[in-house]
Amino acid sequence: SVSVARRGVSLDPSDGDCWVALGNGILSSFFLSQQSKSSLLVSHSSLFSLHVPSQLEALQCYEKAEKLSPRNVDLHINKSTALLYNCAWEGSLKSAERAFHYDRTSLTEQLYHQLQTTLR
Repeated sequence: SVSVARRGVSLDPSDGDCWVALGNGILSSFFLSQQSKSSLLVSHSSLFSLHVPSQLEALQCYEKAEKLSPRNVDLHINKSTALLYNCAWEGSLKSAERAFHYDRTSLTEQLYHQLQTTLR
């Protein structure tokens, strides 16, 4: 849950996996609550705070996690999904490419090639 992931981040803000878990929880909550896609957009110039409304946190969490755990495949897959949903095509493709680079399984290959074909 988001509250458990927030607790993990508060206990160890230097753990990239905690940030991925928080971003994933927020992204899941976002889709489950059927909120507008614009609420996921993030101002890249704003500083992250645990008190930012949850709809704004998903991409911020992924950006923080990327600095701490750049090889986390789940991070790149879910970041790609969040960016795709926000019509950030190139960023979505770049995240899918990173997932495929670090984990050349059929799932990441399918995601990357499907996005590459659709977006190019």
